[in-house]
Amino acid sequence: MKSSLISLRFFLFFVLIAWSFRGNAQKILNESETQWVLEAKFNLEKAYSDPSLPEQERLQMIARSARTLKEYGQPPMPLTGESPLRQFMENNYQKKMEECISANSLINELNKGLLKQKMRLVNDIQIDVASEQIKFVIPGSTTVSLSKDLVNTLFDCDIGGANGGQVANAKDLKNKFLALVKAQKNIGNLEAIKKVEMESATNLDKDRKNITILEDKMRQTYNNAEAGTSTFEGYKNSVLNEKKNPKQVISPLVGTWIFTAPGFNVSHRYNMDGTCFIRVNRKQNDYKYEISDNQIIYLYPDGKTSTMGFLIEGNQLFYTSKKGKKEGHPLTRQ
Repeated sequence: MKSSLISLRFFLFFVLIAWSFRGNAQKILNESETQWVLEAKFNLEKAYSDPSLPEQERLQMIARSARTLKEYGQPPMPLTGESPLRQFMENNYQKKMEECISANSLINELNKGLLKQKMRLVNDIQIDVASEQIKFVIPGSTTVSLSKDLVNTLFDCDIGGANGGQVANAKDLKNKFLALVKAQKNIGNLEAIKKVEMESATNLDKDRKNITILEDKMRQTYNNAEAGTSTFEGYKNSVLNEKKNPKQVISPLVGTWIFTAPGFNVSHRYNMDGTCFIRVNRKQNDYKYEISDNQIIYLYPDGKTSTMGFLIEGNQLFYTSKKGKKEGHPLTRQ
């Protein structure tokens, strides 16, 4: 009898141990579930940062993604602090203000000195209109880069897009400067710069108010979606399936990386589905890509390929040479 009681106690003990391990075991998501979770995370990053999204689509994306993460037992990803979208708007404003300051300096430089000095200066100036930014290279001075819209406003001219008329556009602009100098008139309109600055300040103030309201909506949408969703049974604290899907890129490279400087707004986006784009100001090129170790293999539409090394340090992305040397400016994760 005593032996039977001991056996029963051992049996119950092992049953409790088994149930304890079962309760604490983490479920591994299958490949489809892992893909849904990764897409939800990607969509949240996009919703918090992409300025082109309409508000309704942005909020729907947040709600859908919040529910997915909750259902599959993943850590929440609500918007905390300022959104990347706000930083994007602030960067645009700063670039516009810096551009206005550069334009002011350029006009002052062009209007300095006596008639002969002005004529010599305008003759020596180099003007490049081959991109969205017009570059003015003045001998003995730094290069000034202005947007085509600002050049059109300040110098009352029509600079077209990047096409076969680039040389003619630059020549026409230089001839206009020379005509103004001969007529003893100022080159450029400083009042137009002041107007641009005032418009930028007004728009910034409006954007700040709008982004604050939008950020509140994004937070509330996430909280409501998460609160109204239950985690699937057995999925609490589940982990992603690390087995790599050939159609899916799992890499710290996935995401949006940006670099901003006066006159330049660079954005590199790498998606999980193997597509990417590289945007410089308003010009965007779309590619497919693959990852091999620390190498990005770009697959161009014409069938050609190119390889670029990369290195990620914290929230910065560096492109590297074949020898692993960092090249150019780093991009920052958005």
